[in-house]
Amino acid sequence: MKKLVILVLSVRLLYGCSLLSSSQKTAPPTLKAASFDYAPSQTTTSAQPIKIAIINPSFAKSFAEGNQEPFVSFSKSMSSDFVEIVSARGFQYLGPLGSYDEMVYNDKKSTDLVLETEIDVTVTPMPLKYRTVTNYATGAKTYHYYADGTATITGKVNLSLSEPFTKTKVWVKSLPITPTSFTAKTLEYYTKDIPLTDPYLYNALVTALQSIYASSMQLAWNHLEPEELSAKKQEATEIKKNSGFIKN
Repeated sequence: MKKLVILVLSVRLLYGCSLLSSSQKTAPPTLKAASFDYAPSQTTTSAQPIKIAIINPSFAKSFAEGNQEPFVSFSKSMSSDFVEIVSARGFQYLGPLGSYDEMVYNDKKSTDLVLETEIDVTVTPMPLKYRTVTNYATGAKTYHYYADGTATITGKVNLSLSEPFTKTKVWVKSLPITPTSFTAKTLEYYTKDIPLTDPYLYNALVTALQSIYASSMQLAWNHLEPEELSAKKQEATEIKKNSGFIKN
């Protein structure tokens, strides 16, 4: 009987070592570069008599993950690509600025419109699962948590153009995000909070966001067209003239 117990324990120990060795053979993937880029499909040679102040895009306050990667890179890339879009359309621009509050009097006086962008997204979480791990020496059990399944990103990108002094909106567009799903199985963790930096989750998320980014920026390009913005400049100019903010 004693020999049998020793044999069983030896087999369990070897099995445990085998699992550990097996898990170490395949290292987790490295984090994918969170690169987002949009190149305008065309460039105009005609300068437009419109100057736009570009405010850095930001995530809606309700989206808590907006200050984490890869979402930070997503909004930063949008900022620089809006400069490209505005330039390619032939508009003059100011910025990009961190916020509207950074605009001083002369900035407001010299610009015709203020472009602001809010990224309003929702990410449905993947199913959370767990595995029970038993310490055979003590009999204690612990739980290893991981996410495994499909998540979906939905939402919209809200664009607005305002008169610089009063911030009166003269143009608002809500660009829908095509629901985009991604699948992943994360590493295991001792808590239920699966970090965004998990390589399997992160890489799948980046790929999904790259698709969303390209389509959203193309929609923005389609809407920021000179003829429509010329009419909005006239509206904003009338509001500015009657605002009482202009000093002689």
